Amino acid sequence: MLVGADDGGVDPNQPVDVTGRVQERHRRRKGRRGGRPPVFDPEVHRRRDIVERFFNRFKGFRGVASRYDKTATS
Repeated sequence: MLVGADDGGVDPNQPVDVTGRVQERHRRRKGRRGGRPPVFDPEVHRRRDIVERFFNRFKGFRGVASRYDKTATS
């Protein structure tokens, strides 16, 4: 251990759960500058849903395209 280092009262021989502390520190530092969820926009949701459904349907054609080498005997 370094002489004069401030360890914050933490015992190095004890396991420490820092996940909660780190989150609290980030939230304190960020304050009201962020961290709020975005406002729900029905128009953006509708357009995103259309694109997502298109790609899901498009992926379905992959199965049809990969059957070109199948024959009745195989």
